[in-house]
Parts: sequence; C-alpha cells; structure tokens
Amino acid sequence: MPRIMISCGEPSGEIYAAGIVDALRKKLPEAEVLGLGGDLLAQRDVRLVGRYGELAVIGLAEALRGLGRARALLRRLVEAMDAWRPQVLICVDFKEFNLRLAKAAHRRGIPVVFFVGPQLWAWRPGRAKVYARYVEKLALLFPFETKYYEGLPIDARFVGHPSAWLAKTAKAADVRQAGLDPDHPLLLLQPGSRAREIAHLGPVMLAAWRLLRAEFPKLQAAVLAPAHLAHPFYDEAQAQGVPVVRADGMAWRKAAAASLVASGTAALETAMAGTPGAILYKLSPLSFWLGKRLVRVPYVGMPNILLGEEAMPELLQDEATPERAAQAVRPWIADSAARKASSEKLAALAEMLDTGRSPLHQVAEMAIEATQGAG
Repeated sequence: MPRIMISCGEPSGEIYAAGIVDALRKKLPEAEVLGLGGDLLAQRDVRLVGRYGELAVIGLAEALRGLGRARALLRRLVEAMDAWRPQVLICVDFKEFNLRLAKAAHRRGIPVVFFVGPQLWAWRPGRAKVYARYVEKLALLFPFETKYYEGLPIDARFVGHPSAWLAKTAKAADVRQAGLDPDHPLLLLQPGSRAREIAHLGPVMLAAWRLLRAEFPKLQAAVLAPAHLAHPFYDEAQAQGVPVVRADGMAWRKAAAASLVASGTAALETAMAGTPGAILYKLSPLSFWLGKRLVRVPYVGMPNILLGEEAMPELLQDEATPERAAQAVRPWIADSAARKASSEKLAALAEMLDTGRSPLHQVAEMAIEATQGAG
C-alpha cells in the first residue's frame, strides 16, 4: 500500500494540496496519506501530524516569534517520517519550513516532490543548487523558472498555475447568495489569510470602501476569507453590512468590478480572473527594510512582475491607506471602459500560465513516479 507524506503551511497551499490528494486518490485509491495541513486535508482522510494554524505568521521579523513552534512541529513530522517511512514526500510551497523537511527526507532516502519553486529571479538564485541537492522533482508555476535549473541534477518542470487552469472554467458567483444585488457593482476585499495580515489590511480596505460609497452609493463590498478561519475583522465587516464569503474564490473574483487584495497568491488569482485591483502590502518596518535590501525585482505583486508594468497599483507600507486604496480602484468603479481594458490585460496572464493540463494532476503524477522509483 503506497505511503505518501504531504506538507502545506497555509490556506492557499492547502487548496493545492487537497487537489493533489484528490488526483492521487483517483490513481492510487488505496494510498495512505499523512502530513501537515488543515481541515481540507482532514476531510480527505489525510492523517494530520500537525496543523499549519500553529504557524500563521507573515514577514521576517514576525517569523522570529514562531520559531519555537516551527521547530517543535518539524520534530513531530520527522518523528512521523521515521515511524511511518513514506515512499515520497510532497511539499507544497511554505518553502523555508518545507525545505527543512525535505532535507530530513533526503537524509532518510525518501524522494521529495516540491510544488512551487523559490523565487530565484527575486533573490538568492544560488538556492537552485540547494533544491537540486535535496529535491528529486520540482513543479514550477512559471515558464521562465526552468532556466535556473538547467544542468542541475533535478527534474524541474513547468506545470502551470492551478488558478490559470481554474480561471478558464470558473463562472462569476451568484452574489445573491450573500444577500447582494447583481445589478450593483461589487468591491471584493481580500485582506489575506494570516491573522496579522488581516488585522493590518482589513480595516484599511473596509474604510476605503466606505470612502468610495460616499461617491458611489450603490457600490457593494464583500470580504473573501479562508474557510474556517475566525478573525475579529470579519465580525467588524459583517457589523457594517459587508458579507464574508468563504468558498469559490475565483468565482467571487470574477463577480467583482474591482478588488483590494493583499500581496501574494490572491493577487495573481485576482489578475487571472480578469478583475482589476490594487495590491496592498504592509509589514513591520524591520521586515520591509530587510526585504527591500534583499529583493531584486521592481514590483511586489506577481501580476506586475510577469507583465513588466504596474498593471495593478501597489500600495506599500505607509501608502496602504484608505484614501490611497480608494483612489487606486476608483477608475474601475467609475468607468466601465477602463475596467474592460484593465481586465483584458490581466486576463492574458491566465493564458501565459496554462499548459493545457491540470497542474495538480501533474504534481500527483510526479509523486507517483517518485514512489515507483523508490520501490
């Protein structure tokens, strides 16, 4: 009976991990799966050694507070690895933590499949050699990433972005399910998936909507939240008549006229949905200072990096104010032609990042290949 360990460290990664497990179950229905995750994996009969909610931090300075918890969780996973002897380890993003887990697997002769490579184009391209040493198969989101691994002993493949695959088929959400009017424009608020991120950005986004509503009285708002995550900001939003929606993220992005979105996976998914938006990014001063010194790209948001221009305005640190946020998205609320032009430019990203096959199915196939290679 195949034994597979999987590790993901945040809600967006768990969505991918769940899709990988679904694809594995179709090909290996008898497989046993164990690892790090949350409710989505638990619902798929994955035996959880730990839950990533124990590690929800953002930024370099913030991560220092979680080091003790991370070490303890890593020890539990390695102990489970020793006791259970999986035939393959699948790491889904959450790179710093999962790379340590991958090193432990490598030392034990367990092959590693890693989904989502490090951002070598942004900083520390030498990490390619580290991944080549400890990872057998690396599934990449972006086509230009493969060049960093040429000549190295690693099977690095461009599999495409899962959201590009989803963007092709997803339909706009029926906003009436959340008590909204489909004939009135919707501003989608996406303050992130980590508690500190939500606390920093949620109130800014909500205040920006209130400012816009003074000019556009029919403008509605909704907050897109991770499944099962509780946060005081959600109560605050609902108290102001703003519904919190927790499913079908791509469908809700497609239903929106515009969005305010935290930097990260959600920003790229918003772009691939063809929804204009502004990217907000707010870290502790130390984290931001360190990031500015280390990162070599002109933009924070992946849509802007891929397009080579600021197609989605970026509001960083002190610029992430309600006034600036409202100003950034105002043209798309006021002018349908401007919204259409932005939408068409952003939606081209979905074509760029689609291989014609489900990325998650490809990752599952890579894991099965590694399992067979391990005997």
